Amino acid sequence: MKSKKEIITLLLIVLLTRAVIAQHPVAFFNQHQYDLPFQYQGQIMKTSFIYKAFTNSKEPFGKANGYQFYWKEAEATIKDSLARFSILNGKSFYTISSLTDDSTKIFFVWSGANDPQFNLRHEPACIIRKKCTMPILSM
Repeated sequence: MKSKKEIITLLLIVLLTRAVIAQHPVAFFNQHQYDLPFQYQGQIMKTSFIYKAFTNSKEPFGKANGYQFYWKEAEATIKDSLARFSILNGKSFYTISSLTDDSTKIFFVWSGANDPQFNLRHEPACIIRKKCTMPILSM
């Protein structure tokens, strides 16, 4: 049985959701970008995709929103419906799997860009990026 606080919270969510939908009909579609980061430790052992490593140049992954603190190390455009990469950390293997489509990109990055005093820890990460068109609520 739910407590009174949980029931009131659920009712508020339902009422607010209905009010927003009633006052804001879907008017147009807009392009969005979603990034799913995975920070990991260890060595990449195998990937199910081919990536292009940037071994001759180093550039920041982005210009704002925290992306400026990552070095872009490699990039892949996914052609299959399943992307996987396996990591060896100590004596254990870990595999990250993701359902993807043609608009999905995977980036391998390292933290530490734009850090002249070396305050950031240098750690690897993998970012799965998806661009899609979603409806936008507007008045």
